[in-house]
Amino acid sequence: MSSERRPVVFVELGEIVNVVGLKGEIKLLLSGNYDERVLRSEFLRLQHPSGAIEQVHHRRDRPKGGTLVVTLAESSDRDAAEKLVGGRLGFLAADYDNPAFPRGDSPAAFIYLDCEVVTTTGDKVGMVEDVLTLPANWVLQVISDDDRELLVPVIDEVIREVDRENGRVIIEAVEGLLDQAQTPGD
Repeated sequence: MSSERRPVVFVELGEIVNVVGLKGEIKLLLSGNYDERVLRSEFLRLQHPSGAIEQVHHRRDRPKGGTLVVTLAESSDRDAAEKLVGGRLGFLAADYDNPAFPRGDSPAAFIYLDCEVVTTTGDKVGMVEDVLTLPANWVLQVISDDDRELLVPVIDEVIREVDRENGRVIIEAVEGLLDQAQTPGD
């Protein structure tokens, strides 16, 4: 995979669900990847409802209920804000490797997205489609070449290596782990 160009992976901080007031503020429903340091950084991106991605600039934010009201430099009035509803704020996964990227001490869940999963013996398991952020630990939702779904816990006993450069996660196939694969809808 290292010789191939990895796809652009947009990591969502939150979905724009509404506008607030007349001054271009947007209401953001936060995702599991939300990090206020990224929201307030130069790495902030807007993915329009059309799918186009552009850099945007955070001016301010404030909590409102279970959401966040955000003002962007690019949204100066209600009409401009309404065009953003259905879009998402986030960042590009590739930016995570930039030394200036604001990150905490622990890895971010998104680093596993679109990675190939292989066992320590070299057997291909599938591709990470999603990361479920559960209270006890994260779980990788892996889809095999034959469209079977496998749930891989992100725990030390299973995850042996994360090779971001080559887009690969190496796992220890502990007893029973690979036996639970099922076709979606089973």
